[in-house]
Amino acid sequence: MTTTPASAIVHLPMLRLNDGINFPQFKNDVEKLQQALGFPPPQDGKFGTNTEDAVKLFQKNNGLVEDGIVGDSTWSALLKTRVKTASTSSPPSPTIQVASNTLNIDAIVRSIPYPTIRAFARRSVPIILQECNNSGVTNLSQIAYILATAEHESHLGEWMEEFASGWDYEGRVGDLGNNQAGDGPLFKGRGFVQLTGRKNYTDWKSKLGIDIVSNPERVMEPEIAAKILVQGMRQGSFTDVSLDDRIGNNFVGAREIINGTDRANQIAAIADEYLKVL
Repeated sequence: MTTTPASAIVHLPMLRLNDGINFPQFKNDVEKLQQALGFPPPQDGKFGTNTEDAVKLFQKNNGLVEDGIVGDSTWSALLKTRVKTASTSSPPSPTIQVASNTLNIDAIVRSIPYPTIRAFARRSVPIILQECNNSGVTNLSQIAYILATAEHESHLGEWMEEFASGWDYEGRVGDLGNNQAGDGPLFKGRGFVQLTGRKNYTDWKSKLGIDIVSNPERVMEPEIAAKILVQGMRQGSFTDVSLDDRIGNNFVGAREIINGTDRANQIAAIADEYLKVL
């Protein structure tokens, strides 16, 4: 039996989503990873969703566990040499700063009782929290309700496009502004809170400066969906009721921010659990 000499083993940190972003000390290692994955120069050293997708594709093509985490096996396959990711080199539990609040992403994701939702939350929760910080939403109760809403409406990214065809929205000019043939399916519900209708897509195109009218599928991009979710709830864009209007001693009335009283108690219970872990 032959063994690899210790001097021949390459030591690198384990990498995962948000390294090089929340953990800038790993930027050079993420650049090495992106180079090995074939990213064109210059590599940015930020382990975002594009890098995670590339890692998962590489893992799939090489018979590895498709978890998006670059550990011993993935590093070794990429670099074609034995790589060891020592526990002392692994990233600390990821956190994100929202104003004066340090929020532990792992703790938030672990609190979700459904494994399939947790898988999507690993990607979406940091993006939503970052948008909360960018948009000045720093009240923990409001953040908890935003997360609860995204979990209820889209399973935190699992359902970024509604299942129905959208033809039921065809010709709905008054509320949705669907005034052209095919607008129903073209502007069906998408995103963390199911943006629907030509009128609403047009409004958000203006607010974001992103052409989601010509490219409505872009609403499913997590970064864009997070902007619509957080800014819409903060501004009261969905029903003219905002986070400041309804987040008080309990979460039941907050459902009016999105959709009247539909499943208000269920979503309030989800928000209560998020608030505990926040």
